[in-house]
Amino acid sequence: MIVNFTKMNSLLTFIVGIVITLVLKRYIYGLLIMLYSLFIIMQYSLLQVNDFKYHHITKIPAYVFLAIVIIISFYIMYKSKNIENIQKILAISQLSAAIVIIILIKVFNKFEIFKSYYINLLPAIFLYGFLLSVTMIEDNQIILSQLYTNTENKISNTISN
Repeated sequence: MIVNFTKMNSLLTFIVGIVITLVLKRYIYGLLIMLYSLFIIMQYSLLQVNDFKYHHITKIPAYVFLAIVIIISFYIMYKSKNIENIQKILAISQLSAAIVIIILIKVFNKFEIFKSYYINLLPAIFLYGFLLSVTMIEDNQIILSQLYTNTENKISNTISN
């Protein structure tokens, strides 16, 4: 799966989020990725409980948040005026590679190589590449700040009416 509920995946996702937030100064996008890593570690913790029956249900928040991050990433690519087509192609191809590898792992799971821990980590690595590609878009922070401000204004107008 694109989301491996392991300590390592959670740690790597959190580190990617920290790098995006602090080093690349994409605060909103980085915080979204760190929140995504929080959902991964929460699910990992729940998987360690032996008597817990609802493992499939508790995976939903991580998948939903991943979908939100991917949708926001596509929104950034759509709204950006500083991105070239080659950057879009590179980012989308990394996400596509992650999806193709997931499908290959599911289809060919009877072969020993597709059961390997490192092969199962490949989709997450391509996802990190996608996230970092979107992070490199110059007006990433501006687009998300505008989205946040517009959403906040719409909510406050709705509440006040």
